[in-house]
Amino acid sequence: MPPALGADGESADAVAAASADFRGAMLHSMEAAVDQAWAPLADAANGAVDYLATTIVTASCSSLASQLRRTTSQFRHTNREPPTTPSPFVAKLFALLAAAETRVGDMQCSDDARDFVRATRLRLRASVCADVSREMARACSEALSTISKTEASLLRLRRTRTGGTGGGSDAAARGVPDDLPVPAGVDLRGAAPTADNDKIRRQVWLDVAETARIIAEHGAQPHHEFAAFEQLIAPLGT
Repeated sequence: MPPALGADGESADAVAAASADFRGAMLHSMEAAVDQAWAPLADAANGAVDYLATTIVTASCSSLASQLRRTTSQFRHTNREPPTTPSPFVAKLFALLAAAETRVGDMQCSDDARDFVRATRLRLRASVCADVSREMARACSEALSTISKTEASLLRLRRTRTGGTGGGSDAAARGVPDDLPVPAGVDLRGAAPTADNDKIRRQVWLDVAETARIIAEHGAQPHHEFAAFEQLIAPLGT
């Protein structure tokens, strides 16, 4: 039986194939147009997320220095017991992120937009966690360095008053800087610190460890500066 012919003599199969090719070409053209139109919108959305992340980090970390000074005052000449828990301010570093994620998650959107919303939340989370951890590492490093420098200065003064040779610390005599976050010979692992400065160091370690735990709980990664700093202060831990 001969194939059915269309109005212009073409077979029905040929007409169907041509129609399918035309629809495919049109669909591809429409997808390309959508991709082209979406590109600047995606860039704008990513820029907005980055701006929001910067705003959150700035607000969350604005009081880091004062919080660490408070840590110092809590243990300096107070005869307090050695710390065993992180400071309350650490959890608050991520409070604004949680609020922002909740707002984004509460957005009413179609099923097609849910992947975009999820990607937005993940981008925001990754950016905030990385930048907060970087600021935490820098602030804690400065605080620990200040403690070490003050400690070394007091040691020099004490040696000068007692007629010690050189008036400098052993570290300085060996050419080791006096302002290291973890001074040479300091290792608090396996013991409860008794000196005030060591109690402060332990508290800083607890706070850094808690920061790392919260970031891991978020499924994010800390900044590389934070990761290096966490390894550096390992001797201050339990």
